[in-house]
Amino acid sequence: MRAAPETFARKVEAQRYLTLIESQIARGKWTDPERAKMTLGDYAERWIAERPGLRPRTVELYRWLLRRHVVPWLGGVPLGKIDTPLVREWRAKLLAEGVSVSTTAKAYRFLRSVLMTAANEDRIIPRNPCQVRGADKEQPNERSVLTVAEVTTLADAMPARFRAMILLTTFASLRFGEVTALERRDVDLVAGTVRVRRTFVEVRGEGLVPGPPKSQAGRRTVSVPPTVVEVMRETWRRTSATIPRRWCSPVRRAGRSGGGTSGRSRRGRRPLLAWGWLGCTSMTFGTPGTRSPRAAV
Repeated sequence: MRAAPETFARKVEAQRYLTLIESQIARGKWTDPERAKMTLGDYAERWIAERPGLRPRTVELYRWLLRRHVVPWLGGVPLGKIDTPLVREWRAKLLAEGVSVSTTAKAYRFLRSVLMTAANEDRIIPRNPCQVRGADKEQPNERSVLTVAEVTTLADAMPARFRAMILLTTFASLRFGEVTALERRDVDLVAGTVRVRRTFVEVRGEGLVPGPPKSQAGRRTVSVPPTVVEVMRETWRRTSATIPRRWCSPVRRAGRSGGGTSGRSRRGRRPLLAWGWLGCTSMTFGTPGTRSPRAAV
């Protein structure tokens, strides 16, 4: 039996309060005020640790957002004390201190997910206070798109072991983590297909770590244009002495990745071309008025 959070001057007021609480319990709307005293920082740490299916890169991102942008302002606040005005104020402070709109949006979406669990699954708070309209929207910079001729020129200028990677990424619509995780058994040169079963993610301090695709739909078999198949066959023939036959791409499973996905050089300068732009180029082949990757090659 729990005591009410306050005393009542008259018995009828106490009975009215009890009736309200019993109604909330019957409708599944009651929340335990004692559990709501847990701080956001402690709850968010548990949320990350207990959340099923999070990829290593996602765990790293969530912990960085929590440590850098959430805990300094909201980490010590009890869950029951967090309301929409406080969330709006926290977001405004991030932007005022120079945090980018995209990073602020990521931090807001992370906080919203944490508090959604607290409200809907754990019943610690009555509702999710993350109700700031537009706070989850990012404003990413537009990425450059290459032409087919530019992709071909780029591939021809690269060492033979990287040429197939560039062409597969562009004309088979593979992500960097997917193309580097391909094994020889995933490639059928006769049928002209590659099977995506897993992917690499780059984790700070650990390098490339293998894991499953982002979703079930990520497990797929992709058709490869004949000209790219021929490049892959020639690449294997030339690099068989230096690259393990089990791996299609010359990237280590752990350790340094060579900066393929970082988007910045060691000196902090923007590169002339980031690997992700090849994926943007691939997507343009499927837009109205353009050719498919197979037709483009």
